[in-house]
Amino acid sequence: APSRVGVNPAWSNAANKVIATPLNYEIGPNDVIKLVVYGVQEYSSDLTVSKEGKIQVDNVGQIKVAGLSIEAAKTRIKQQMAATAYSSLARGESKLDISLGDIRTIHITIIGAYKSGTYNVSSLSNVISALSEAGGPNAIGSYREIEVIRNNKIFTKVDLYRFLQYGDQSQNMGLKDRDVIRVPAYKGRIEIKGQVKRPGIFELNATESFKDFLQYAGGFDDTAYTA
Repeated sequence: APSRVGVNPAWSNAANKVIATPLNYEIGPNDVIKLVVYGVQEYSSDLTVSKEGKIQVDNVGQIKVAGLSIEAAKTRIKQQMAATAYSSLARGESKLDISLGDIRTIHITIIGAYKSGTYNVSSLSNVISALSEAGGPNAIGSYREIEVIRNNKIFTKVDLYRFLQYGDQSQNMGLKDRDVIRVPAYKGRIEIKGQVKRPGIFELNATESFKDFLQYAGGFDDTAYTA
């Protein structure tokens, strides 16, 4: 039988396990920050973010970094170090670099996937990587209205066709601790048969036209009567 775009029980086999740190990644408790100062003054340490969201720098004290991006954390750390024991940073005689070491684990729940359940995943995980881990939407699962539930409210909806068809990851948001990914049952489908390049069953979206579904099917093949 023809299948929908992207239906693949072995989805997770194709998942990319290596995820680059997003620019907007928020530092949180249990992240490890690799801090290096070099030049006139030198300092190097792997600093674990505490439950209070702070790191402890020798001869400087505690610096709150939770909730900051990597760049914002670098700016704050540099300011506090330059104002205390590392004045060479203020004069440009020393340089400071930070990067993420060990990444904290977050707990998420996935409902409506082939392998629904609770997962411990990297805090760098996003909707697509998490669904990949769970095998993708199940046999009756929607690809068009996947819900990310945060603090018991629908935070956003994700249309996987935008990614599967066009590579558009604009909806592929990062996840936070205790997020729930809910895959509801599909509402409608359309089957395209005959002289198209990719016959199959595709999920309906009320705003789309026949032309859109023809694109999902790869367009007419060379023998099609297009009139």
